[in-house]
Amino acid sequence: MKQKTFRRILICLIIIYATTAAAQQSKVDSVILYLNKSFATDKLDSASYRQVFALLRGISITDSQIAQVENTLSSFKNWTNKENPHFVRTSILNSLSNNDVDKAISYGKQQIELLEKINTPWASSIKSYYNVV
Repeated sequence: MKQKTFRRILICLIIIYATTAAAQQSKVDSVILYLNKSFATDKLDSASYRQVFALLRGISITDSQIAQVENTLSSFKNWTNKENPHFVRTSILNSLSNNDVDKAISYGKQQIELLEKINTPWASSIKSYYNVV
């Protein structure tokens, strides 16, 4: 009897975990879709861009999901305004700081190193944000 109850509880926990992970990945997939739509032309699609932030808010993002978003952002190397992808990265940082402070610190340091290569007032402003968070 106890063994059956334990199995049922274990199965329920596995189902809940799998459902949560699938929902998270679905949000990350949507983030990538909106990023591609936002940066598809020389002018930023601000409606799609705002959706990225709404989706990133409040999720627990994994390393592989961060890598997926980073790969998408790196495909926009020819984008004229090089600071826009960093606003997405600050959203990732906010998500990380709510769930894993050590990972957030490491990610923030990486972003500061990237921003030091861009010599614009916006880059300095964004870099200071990473220092505060």
